[in-house]
Amino acid sequence: MLAEMNPAAERNDFIRIAGSGGIVSEFAPELLAFRKEMPGVSIELLSELDPIDAVTHRRADLGIAIVRTPPRRLAAVKIATISQARYGLCGSQQKCQLGWGHEVDATLPGQWITSNPSGVEAEAMELMTFNSWPQLKHAVLAGFGTAKLWCFAADSEAMLERLDEPDPRDDYPLWLIRRAKVPPAPALNDLIRFLEQRLGTRLREPTPTRESNE
Repeated sequence: MLAEMNPAAERNDFIRIAGSGGIVSEFAPELLAFRKEMPGVSIELLSELDPIDAVTHRRADLGIAIVRTPPRRLAAVKIATISQARYGLCGSQQKCQLGWGHEVDATLPGQWITSNPSGVEAEAMELMTFNSWPQLKHAVLAGFGTAKLWCFAADSEAMLERLDEPDPRDDYPLWLIRRAKVPPAPALNDLIRFLEQRLGTRLREPTPTRESNE
């Protein structure tokens, strides 16, 4: 196990993690498993919407980013390509569309959020809008309406039903990103290797593609 191999497990290391639109909350099982193997490592999940900005400006040590191609200034590991489809609450008659709010639209313009109306467009359509992934997912679960959600997360929710098939145009790669100029601390390196394996297995792409600019 990692805790047996790496002396960093005996120290009180601290890792801050940010995820695109708050997607990091979906990976709590993997982070819990890592904590069990590395009890000396503290983890803080940030509310940052843009992990690239958070990592670049040192507010986060690790980013879980949904982006076509990460900036060359960052070291990145591609974990999987994830898909989106429209979901609603099983048996619900409430089929109105939900959207992304102005904060998400301003922070992640022109990215994966375009699968749902956002910002000014959503306001003009008089949609109910949300500014994080957990908010949108829980709104669909509560029966507020329908939205395009990440299939790997929504398919595991027994209360949700898929209303259409994924559109390949909405597919996006999922990356682990960190600052490239400074070698990662042992605990961060252990976490990246752990998530490569666990998330790769969960998302059915067990062999990650590395892009490092060190």
